[in-house]
Amino acid sequence: MNQDLVDQIESDNRDEPRSIVLEPRSRFDSAIIGYENKRVVYSEEAIIQIYMEDGMSMDDAIEFFEFNTKGAYMGEYTPIYKSENYEEELWN
Repeated sequence: MNQDLVDQIESDNRDEPRSIVLEPRSRFDSAIIGYENKRVVYSEEAIIQIYMEDGMSMDDAIEFFEFNTKGAYMGEYTPIYKSENYEEELWN
């Protein structure tokens, strides 16, 4: 987890909350990889790994992430999900 990013998100949202963060924060803050235009950026792989640590199989975790997390529109400040292996996936 990048504590500087978490601190920036908390600071920006202190007076007027906008950014949407995944709950529980104690689990999902570790998946934060960026912060763009008041939107939190999460690692897809890290979120899937968290679901697997909570007892899901890899297939179930991927399906749950795609449908219930990545597929959920929460308004203007819906989090952004990025694959950290995007370039690697393009070339393989």
